[in-house]
Amino acid sequence: EPITLTLWLKPNLAPGATVTVSTTRDANQNNTLIDRRAKKGEIWRTWTSANGQTQNQWVQLTFPMPVVVKTVRLYNVRPGDEANATLLVTGATVKLYKDKSATNLVATANTGALSPDGTDVAFNKVKARVVRIQINGATGTFYGMNVAGLAEIEVIARAAG
Repeated sequence: EPITLTLWLKPNLAPGATVTVSTTRDANQNNTLIDRRAKKGEIWRTWTSANGQTQNQWVQLTFPMPVVVKTVRLYNVRPGDEANATLLVTGATVKLYKDKSATNLVATANTGALSPDGTDVAFNKVKARVVRIQINGATGTFYGMNVAGLAEIEVIARAAG
């Protein structure tokens, strides 16, 4: 009897998604959320919400085709640097939607405070088109501004066959 193995090589499919955000400090930096440079990119390239916008902030990744999501890894903004960053996301909710209009919710998971080294949010291999991160709380500042923000989002997934 043949044995079938499925290998998870931990591919980050986020760079293949389209990024939309609730608000932004600089629209030119929105795609830094998926540029694979969480720990090495210049801090000013970090996505943050518009100044003074810390409530109801979100980021959405829409994939061109369904993917099977195993883990969503969220990176908090690195502290310090020239931005005098003290920004900390104290909690977030990751929602997976089956459809690209993000109306059919198929899974949700909450996090505590995020780490600049990455915080994993595990899913049980859920088929989805949209990954939406709702920032539930943020403290601190970024260049003196009261904002919410993320350094990077990785979506460990495979194409849905």
